[in-house]
Amino acid sequence: MVHITVETRQPRRARDDDPGELLLHQARDWRDVMGCSDALILDTETTGLDGRAEVIEVAVVDTTGALRFEALSLPVGRISRDASDVHGLTKRVLKEEGARPWPEVWAELAPLLSGAAVVLGWNAEFDMRLLWQTNERHGLPDSDFRFYDLLEDYRSMRPRARHSLQAAVKQERVTAGRPAHRAKGDCLSVLAVMQAICDARQRAESCHPASPAPQDAAPAHPAAPRPGHKGKAPVSPWVVILALLAVLSLAFGIGLRLL
Repeated sequence: MVHITVETRQPRRARDDDPGELLLHQARDWRDVMGCSDALILDTETTGLDGRAEVIEVAVVDTTGALRFEALSLPVGRISRDASDVHGLTKRVLKEEGARPWPEVWAELAPLLSGAAVVLGWNAEFDMRLLWQTNERHGLPDSDFRFYDLLEDYRSMRPRARHSLQAAVKQERVTAGRPAHRAKGDCLSVLAVMQAICDARQRAESCHPASPAPQDAAPAHPAAPRPGHKGKAPVSPWVVILALLAVLSLAFGIGLRLL
């Protein structure tokens, strides 16, 4: 596992020129990070979508399918009705289920994220922004870790499809994670979609193996004429000499007669 020093700045996007780290590349082959304990999938549930929204639930699952972290957090601000309608979380529910203050949650979550090779997410830009906003609201430093947005890859792989996580689950014909529209369930849904894409790529490669390399060397000798093909035979030098002698004899005979 590659450990990254925790620093007080925003998380940054995974880059292909970070040496020695397990990162996804432009080939978009998710198989490179499947089955890895240090490739983490993160999802959050929040109080809303705006610039003051906070994280109220976070879960992390690695690509082996193991649950690595799950916690509820009590927000400072209100939870919007639209958000509650999606995930079902209210302040009352959070208190009943033992939600903790965000600083306590982040103290446990930050080392996990900073110790990962890469943190994956579906629309990860949103999750990263919300983590940063919540930390800023509580005056907490951020952890420096690499994240990768799987949604951008999926848009390229399925340009004509719908790209929400729920739509991808249906399109790839996988079972959605449970509970639905909660952080842990969404992490498991992301993993199921990733596995389906990897399986499809493996089947495609098995059905279409690489073609053998073409023969570069030219034949050492010209090809023999095809049966029944009347090609021009080469002219013998002796035939040419005899023809010249015949012409000279004829010319000499004509000359004698003229004399």
